[in-house]
Amino acid sequence: MASTQMLSLLAVFVAAAAIPLATAENFTVGDDNGWLPDVNYTTWAQGKVFRIGDNLIFNYIAGAHNVIVVGGDEFKLCNVSAGRAPKVFSSGDDVVPLQTTGKKWYFCGIADHCSRGQKLVIDVLPAAVSPAPSPAPFVNPSSPPASPPPGPVTPAPSANPPSPPAPPSSSWRIATDVSMMMAVAAAAAAIVMA
Repeated sequence: MASTQMLSLLAVFVAAAAIPLATAENFTVGDDNGWLPDVNYTTWAQGKVFRIGDNLIFNYIAGAHNVIVVGGDEFKLCNVSAGRAPKVFSSGDDVVPLQTTGKKWYFCGIADHCSRGQKLVIDVLPAAVSPAPSPAPFVNPSSPPASPPPGPVTPAPSANPPSPPAPPSSSWRIATDVSMMMAVAAAAAAIVMA
């Protein structure tokens, strides 16, 4: 009886470990173009979904460009407000984590680069949460296994072979469902108490 409980508890913990964790997405600003003047970053951002936990990656030649985090008015004017010390990235390989929701504005503060289009505005959404996976059916370890169907089962031949499944989209995300974890913990506690 104790070994059955231990096996059941082990199965619950294995199932809990199989629950995927949240993943962040890295967006290389401008893709292969990188961070340069005369690139349309509005077009680049269209269709992309930016969420808390994601990262913007700005690639450029250090010293030739930078990335300044600004507000909406500064973005429109391509000018940092007097008396304000904005966050400036200048490594040439900058990773900017997206940590809060809402509009985010960035531009290059070198020469006329901002007025030549080297600026980006995005809208950051909350982190995605996927629906909880269905729980596995309960199998009583003391009951005998179901008997297999009589004889071999051969699928009917098909005129058209099945096409391979499409790969998941780049915006596909996985997140841990807290209620699922609580249910797993409750199930583990119930098994131990039984």
